[in-house]
Parts: sequence; C-alpha cells; structure tokens
Amino acid sequence: MASSTLPLSTEVCARCAPEPGLRAVVFNRVPKCGSTTLEHIIRNQSRRCGFQFRRSHDYVNCSISEGEQRRFARLITELASRRRVLYDRHLHFVDFAQLGSNSLRPVYINMLREPLSMQVSAFYFWRDCICRTHKPFCRAAWQPSNSSPLCSTGVDAVYASVEPQPAVGTITRYFCGQAAVCKVADPAPAAARRAALARALHNLRHRYLWVGVLERLADSLQLLTLQLPSFFGGLDVAAASRAHVRPVDSSAYPPAQPETLSKLARESANDLTVYRHALQLLECRLLHCASLLGGGEYNGESWLAA
Repeated sequence: MASSTLPLSTEVCARCAPEPGLRAVVFNRVPKCGSTTLEHIIRNQSRRCGFQFRRSHDYVNCSISEGEQRRFARLITELASRRRVLYDRHLHFVDFAQLGSNSLRPVYINMLREPLSMQVSAFYFWRDCICRTHKPFCRAAWQPSNSSPLCSTGVDAVYASVEPQPAVGTITRYFCGQAAVCKVADPAPAAARRAALARALHNLRHRYLWVGVLERLADSLQLLTLQLPSFFGGLDVAAASRAHVRPVDSSAYPPAQPETLSKLARESANDLTVYRHALQLLECRLLHCASLLGGGEYNGESWLAA
C-alpha cells in the first residue's frame, strides 16, 4: 500500500496557474463528491465571466475506447475554438497529450469527498434511482433482477453479509484514466491495484491544476479563485461554501454503522490513499499559491488578507 503521505516537490506545490490563453477546463467529476454544488457555482460563474458551460448528460460511460477519447478531444477542441469552455462529465481522465492532440491542452479540475461517506451516499443514490426516481440512466447502469428487496434495505443490512475485498476504487479509476491498468475488473490482483493507484497519484500531482475537497470547501474555493481567475474570479467564497446544493429528488439517509464503515474501508484502501494525497496537495498549494498570486497568505489554518 502507498504511504499515507507523499513527498511533494516545490514544482508540484507551486503549480498555481495555467498557461496564458487558457481556452478549456475539463471537470471530469467523480460522482457523489459535491459536484452539484460546484456545478451551481460554475453555472453562475459562466454568466459572470463569459465562458460557456457544457454539461454532459452521459452519466454511465466513464471508461471509454481510444476512438471515443479522440472524439472527446475533438469535441473539446471544437468548443474551445468558438468560446472559452468549461466542460463537465462523469469521465475517467483522458490524456490529450497521449492522444497526440497538439492543438489543445485543457486544464483538469475535480473535487473529492471522504471516500467512505462517498460510498454510503452512492448506495442510497442508486437505491433511490432504482426504486423511487426511476431515472433512465440508472436502469442503463444497474439492472437488478429483483429490486424489491433492495428498495427496503439499508447499507448496513447489505454489508452485514459482505466479505469485503480490496478494489481498485472509484476515485482511483477517475484519476488513473483510460489506460488498460485503470480498467482491470474487480476483484483486481494486488499488483493491478498498486499500478492503478500509482498512475492515479501521478495524474493527481501533475495533470490537475485544482482538486478541491468537499470537507474543506471554503479553502478549496479560495484556491480555485486564485488559480483560475478568468473562470472563477469574483466568486463570493464565503457565501458559495455555505450554500451546499443537493441534487433534485435526493433524500436523507441514516449514517452507516462502524462495522459497515470498517468493511467499506477495506474495499476503499486505494481511494482513501488518493483522498489523503489530495488533502496534502490542497494544503501545499494553499501555502504556495496564495502569496504568489497576490491573494493574501495562508498560514496553515486561515487566510490573511493581502
């Protein structure tokens, strides 16, 4: 297993701004990580800052073929040729450079959430989708042979009979990308899990300008306004971080019991590692970027005005 901390170079921590002339930002959003809140912010910012916000309605096909990756790269390039664009889709990382796309290098952003909370939220989201809201993409992604028992069952009852096995991990797959090692089916061998994790951590450090953390939303948004001012300048961070937006038709659910969380932790070892490193990266970029970009100073606990 990867260590709980990862030495971060000054070069990585001080990656505070994109190249001049940025035309495209890709938010390849991990599900159940506060993306509805961030989408609400993006939609408001698109009107304030004059960029186009394009949101894909493909919620299922996050792992795609090389041909589909090339079509995706052409789509982003075409959109950006007309007007600056922020594109939002549930999609594992697509490496434009590896595709030989010389005309465009979009900036990637994402937001994470504590992985066990994410897993519990995802369980109840899919249960509601199958049993109550009946959205078409749910039927396309998951078709239980008999949904009746599921509809009256909570996550604790499901995991009571589960013998957990370590998985590659949802978060890990999103950051790992479209390489073969990222697509290995679970239960994956330990070597495959390690390889996917290593690739995810590399991409997290070197391919993403901003990765926010839902549990530290205010700090994350403050950094975002500094790193991407042409897209997020003028954002009222205090108000935006208080205005948590829930998806339409979402419902409340009980917290998972400790035994369930323990099993989820065994399944989510990779994702927990990525999350820890995302927190570490957030912290080091807060310390480096605030003063470099004229946004005041972050002292490790709070912001000091410039």
